[in-house]
Amino acid sequence: MLDTKFLPALDQSPPSFPPSLRVKRVHGTNGVREMTWDGDGRMTWQYELEHAPGVTTVILRRVGTHGIFGDP
Repeated sequence: MLDTKFLPALDQSPPSFPPSLRVKRVHGTNGVREMTWDGDGRMTWQYELEHAPGVTTVILRRVGTHGIFGDP
């Protein structure tokens, strides 16, 4: 799924994630997003375009259950 949906979505400008990835912004943050899976699986992350020339950097912040949202 990462190589067929997530990474190609990051290559778009601006990134556009397919609904099947369940990506949305985390309210009250600057650039942090969440992705959910399999019931209560959660991940918060952010990305930087051109952190290095031609490279998109994805920073995984927290991975776990809904409880990770206390400090995304």
